[in-house]
Parts: sequence; structure tokens; C-alpha cells
Amino acid sequence: MSKFSENGEFPARQVTEAAGQQSVAVGSDVTGVVQTGDGSQAFLVQSGAPRTPDCVDIRPGLNHIPMRTGLFVGRAEQLARLDSALSKAGQTVVHAVHGLGGIGKSTLAAHWAANHNHACYPVRWIAADTLADIEVGLAELATDLEPALAAIPSRATQAQWAVQWLATHTGWLLILDNADSSADIEPLLARASGGKFLITSRSAVGWREAATIALDVLDEDEALELFNRIATSAGPRHLVGAAEVCAELGYLPLAIEQSAAYLAQNPLITPLEYLDLFRNYPGAMYGAGAEDIQEERTIARIWRLTLDKIAARQPIAGDVLRALAWYSTDAIPDVVPAALFAGASEPPEVNSALGLLAAYSMISIDTQSRTYSVHRLVQAFLRTPDDDDPHRTAQLIDRARDFATHLHLALPETSRDAQARQTWDALIPHIDHLFGQSELRDFGEAYVLFSAGDYLIDIGESRKAIKYLERALAGCLEFLSAGNPQTLTCSHNLATAYHGVGDYERAIQLYELTAEARRLALGEAGKETLVTLSNLGCAYSESGEPEKGIPLLRFVVEHGDSYRGEDAMTIRRNLSRAYQNANDLDSARSLGEEALAVGVENLGLNHPEVIRTQHDLVHIYQDMGDHQAVLRVVRIVLGGDHEKSTVTPDMLDSLHCMALASSNAGGHAEAAQLLERVVAHAIELSGNEEEIDVEYYRRSLAQNTYRGSD
Repeated sequence: MSKFSENGEFPARQVTEAAGQQSVAVGSDVTGVVQTGDGSQAFLVQSGAPRTPDCVDIRPGLNHIPMRTGLFVGRAEQLARLDSALSKAGQTVVHAVHGLGGIGKSTLAAHWAANHNHACYPVRWIAADTLADIEVGLAELATDLEPALAAIPSRATQAQWAVQWLATHTGWLLILDNADSSADIEPLLARASGGKFLITSRSAVGWREAATIALDVLDEDEALELFNRIATSAGPRHLVGAAEVCAELGYLPLAIEQSAAYLAQNPLITPLEYLDLFRNYPGAMYGAGAEDIQEERTIARIWRLTLDKIAARQPIAGDVLRALAWYSTDAIPDVVPAALFAGASEPPEVNSALGLLAAYSMISIDTQSRTYSVHRLVQAFLRTPDDDDPHRTAQLIDRARDFATHLHLALPETSRDAQARQTWDALIPHIDHLFGQSELRDFGEAYVLFSAGDYLIDIGESRKAIKYLERALAGCLEFLSAGNPQTLTCSHNLATAYHGVGDYERAIQLYELTAEARRLALGEAGKETLVTLSNLGCAYSESGEPEKGIPLLRFVVEHGDSYRGEDAMTIRRNLSRAYQNANDLDSARSLGEEALAVGVENLGLNHPEVIRTQHDLVHIYQDMGDHQAVLRVVRIVLGGDHEKSTVTPDMLDSLHCMALASSNAGGHAEAAQLLERVVAHAIELSGNEEEIDVEYYRRSLAQNTYRGSD
């Protein structure tokens, strides 16, 4: 029997002489049974040895595309790119389509190959999951081209013959489906240079010399069209709720196909009923399709195979992905994974895991925002226990949630600088998603909510902070004790949030309880005690009981030796406001001027809180009818250089109010100067995506100009 030589060339036919006892020599083609020797076996030898690859021309009937594409929808841009790249004559083109398992890579390739005018022949589809699969596909090509090769028992020999045929012919198109390792197909790409390759892969990396298309989910209309076509394939039916099903499935093509086929086979089940089944029995529904959908074509099977490959290369990658499944789908900050696995894995391991997950399209990376995203259906899948799936056991899923709740390790230490605020803003949606309304399991989880609530108070989102802090306080009381410093801080912050939304009754009640507990634990003049007393005094004053607030605020000022800088100014400003609310304007003026002096000395003239203190002082002067004092403060403000400070919307309002006060006091020129600054700052802030009504400030400037001209 002829076979490939070691150099891979198919040898010419040779004449062999018989040698030895009971031997047989065959000098020409024979048909029949050849048998010799004791106990020998019979082999059927067919007439005609296989021709060499360069002698075999193409013939009709060699195309092989196993997938039906009649239900294909959308993908116009990607099809156009394939047309542009693969329809050019006279050059070898390698194009790779990559994306998440179930995204529709194979369907796109099959539809383009079957329906677009690419002028390639033959078109051959080869499964490329493994080297063995590639060998099978090449061997089938060989025997289709040269049937005599079927008599050769070596599949490797048949595959080598096919490679030689591809290398000696042009115009063919080879579709290598699901080639996750570029190394597996590199030898084929190197030798067979006369045709075109279209590769589909879950892997986004390794295609250095290939043009690539990253495939995403369908858009809403395309997903709905695909769903409706398949669901009505057995006949018309009501499809109310189809859009909700598509949204729940994240517009993933394979999931759409699987769910719609299920409905086509079960005509009494409506889309809304399917949605209930999917939400209540997700484990069963991930693997449920119709009779004409093979188990290998369900999302459960496809993603399990992907996870098998990932786990074999980097075991921690599964833990990382399962942990990320507990967050919101999009924009997971890059600080999160390293923080979650600090102490459990070294940073290079975590980075390697993230790179591998991205390569297999199980996560996507936005380099601009430095964030990760995970498809919502992948997340739901990984949160659903299935003891038959080694990647989704209840133990692994519970372990993943434990890792996910290590989010406290990723929280910024401050909320004052821009980078910290950016990180906080990115983390808040994930904190919402992770904890939702589920029971807190330890203090670490309560601490995340406690810290997030503190940040929300700082940015003026007190109403949302209340939801966080109420749960955080309940967690502190459960896992710590009523007198624990962390519990008292959480209690104080919750009172502050109530205070921020004007719920004085609950704020005062909680401040009083916290103040008493801090007195007992830290002493009457302990700094934390004074903080609570100060806030309690402000709450009394603002709620219409300044007579209760003034003694507390005066006590804080008298005993606040540890206060420095901004805090020293703030406690005096608070007492000044309380005196103003009590209509004791002389005392209000005295404390306000003292607060301003402390602020300017410690913070400088341009600090936003100093501007706020000046604003408060102008109000006091207005109440006293002291117009000259109003103008004196405004002129001091004009002497400052606000370009050296970070102008905030609150600071802008303070400057605007002082300009109006100046105008009312007859200082139209001073008001005009200050309003011009306000308009300039407003334009700058609006350019930084702040919600600033620039026209409002421009109208103020115009009205002041009109008044000044009278």
C-alpha cells in the first residue's frame, strides 16, 4: 500500500519483486483478494492507486457548508467587511471572526459563504476545535477529491494529501470553525497559500497576520426579528412578551434561537410564560431547546466547553469570572479584580486570568475607561447552580459571592480627590447590584454599604445614602455591638442623611442617641462626640428650635480645641447661623466674622468653603441693613483669584447670590464684575458636563447691567 513519505510527498508508483516464503508481488493494478501465509487476513485491494494531489482537478459537488442559514438576520456591516476582504482575486486572505460563544460567529460565516458572491470554489467547512477535528476535516476533503484515498487506513496520510492539494491549487475557501488556538492551524496557513481562509474563534488573540471582526450581540430589532421567525415557524401565534424575552437574554443570538425554538415546539407556552420559566428554573432552561437543536448547540453546553478550556489553562480564571458575575453587567472598574483576590492570588495570576477571559470573549475590556464588562446572560448562567456542571456547583458559586463581597478592599480611602470620586461613581452601580435587598452576611458587607453611604452624603445624594446606611446600621448592630465605634459612626452618618433630606425628626432622634453613646464611650468633649453635638445643634436650629441648638453649638466652639482649618471655620459658621435663625444678628455677625477670619488664615481667600462663609456673612449684613458691609465683603471676593481654586456648582451659587446682594446694595459695578466671573465659570463647568444653567446667569448679568444704567 502506498503511503506518504517522511517529507510528505506522495511517491510515484513502484514495481516490487516478491521476496521470502509465501510472499506475493503485485506489479500492476489488481482487483480481488490477495492472501498469503499461515493465519493471514484477507484485504480487498481496489483498482487504481491514489493520484498525486497536483494531478487532481476540482469537480462539481465539492462544497460543504453544514449549517442552514435561512433564518439569518442583520450583520450588514460585518457581511460587507467580509465581502471587501475575501472577495478580492489573486491574493491569499486570512480573516478571523471572534466573539463570545453563542454570538453567531459560525452562522455569520456560513451565511456569507453560502449567499455572497465570493467566487471561491470549493468552499469547505472544517471543525477546528482540536487538531484531531482539523485532521478529520482535511481527510474528508481528500477523499471527496480523490475517492481512492478511502482505501488508505491512515487519516493523517489523507489529511496530508489534502494539504498538498490546497498548496497546489487556488481559488478555494476554507472555513475553520471554532479555531481557538492559532497554533493549531498555523502550519496549515503557512503551507496552503493559494486560497482564502475564514476562521471563527472564541479567542480574540493570536491572529497577528489576519484581519479580524469582533462580533457583538444583535441589536434589539434584529433579535426580535430572529425570535419571531423561529417562534412562528410552526404556524402563527401570539408573541406578546417577545421583546422582554430578547432583553432578558441580552440579545445573544444562540439564546434567542434556543428560546424561540422551545416556544415553536411548545405552542401553548407564551413568551411571558417562557420568561417566568427562565427566571424560576434557569438551570433547566439554559440547556432546554427543541428536538431539532442538538445539546451541543445550547448555551449551557457551549459555555461549559469554553470554561473547560479556560480552567485547563488558568484555574483561577473561573473564580475571577464567577466573582464578576455578581456585579452589574457593564463598567466594572479595573481596581476590582485585584482587590477581590488580594491574598488569595498574586497579581500576575489575576492579570493572566483576566487576559485569558478576554481572549475567550467571556469578558470585554474598555481600555479608555479601564473597565470590564460581562454579558448579563453569562453572569446569570454563572450564578445558577448545576451540580452536573463542574464550573457551577453550589459551593463554587457561594465561594464566588464571598470573593465578590471583598469589594471593601477596592474602596477609595477618600472621596475628596477627582480620581477617588471617579472610582466611587463607577463602584456604586455594582454595590447596588451585588447587595440589592439580600441579607448581609458579615460586617465586611455592611462596611461596603456604610462607606458608600458616606460617599453619597458627601456628594449630596442623601436620599440614596439613607437606603445604604439603614441596612449598614442594621448590619453593624447584628455583627458588632450598639456601642462599637463603627456602629456609632454609621448611626451618626444615617442621622446626617436624614438631616440632608430635611427629615429633622428622625435626624434629631438618632443624633441624640449617638451623642449620648459617644459621651459615655469617648467623653463629653471627645472629637467624635463634638461632631455629633454640632450636627445635632444645626438640626435643632434648622428645624425651628435654635434655642436648643445654640447651647450645643457654643459648647462645640468652646471645647473644639482640636479643630483646625476648615473644621474650625465650620463650627463657628454653624453657631453664627443658629444665632441668625434666633434673630440674634449681633452674635451672628460676630461669629460669622470670626469664622471668616479663621478660614482666610488657614485656607486662603479662594477656598470654596471660605466663599461659602462670605456668602453667609453677606446674608447677615443684609438682614441688618448694613449695605456698606455687604459691599466690603463683595470687594474682598473680587480681590480673590478664583482661577486658582476648583469652582463647584455650590461655589457658583454663592458667588451669584453675593453679586445680587451687591446689586441690591447699590454696588452695580461690583455686581457686574462678579457676574461676569460667574458666567465664565458657568460656561467652563457646563463644558465639563456639569448640569449648569448658563443662560440663567447670563440673564442675571443682563438685568444687573440694565439696573445699573437707570
